[in-house]
Amino acid sequence: KRERLYGYVDFTNNSVDPTTSTVTMRATLSNPKGSVLPGTFVYVNLFVTDKDEFLMIPPQVIFEDQLGRFVYVAGEDGKAHRRYIKTGLSSKYFVEVKEGLEDGDKVIVSALVKLRNGIPIKAKDVTKEKGIMAIIEKNHLIPKKEK
Repeated sequence: KRERLYGYVDFTNNSVDPTTSTVTMRATLSNPKGSVLPGTFVYVNLFVTDKDEFLMIPPQVIFEDQLGRFVYVAGEDGKAHRRYIKTGLSSKYFVEVKEGLEDGDKVIVSALVKLRNGIPIKAKDVTKEKGIMAIIEKNHLIPKKEK
């Protein structure tokens, strides 16, 4: 099992390396067991800000065809409707939706194999169990507040 360590960024370079498109950063973190040694390869979840609002969906609900990426939404008429979207930032836990969805749209997240445009559905709100915030909490991606 992977150990989760928390810390904070204490230095960020103000230029992007043109050969790698990366920014140099340094973080200070708690390492009580001494499990992270110099040169250790680590995965980092970095929260730059919590000021921007994002419309996010799980990546596994996105389909693609010749016209582009799409999701199915639950319509007011009780039927599934295909909705084409444009995406932005992404991770293995979420994808930002730039265009195609509005706040309040009900994206279908289960029984995806059976979905077709216009088929009758019985929608159930599972935001608390399968929504982005539930996924982020389940994977311990919410940063701890500094004391």
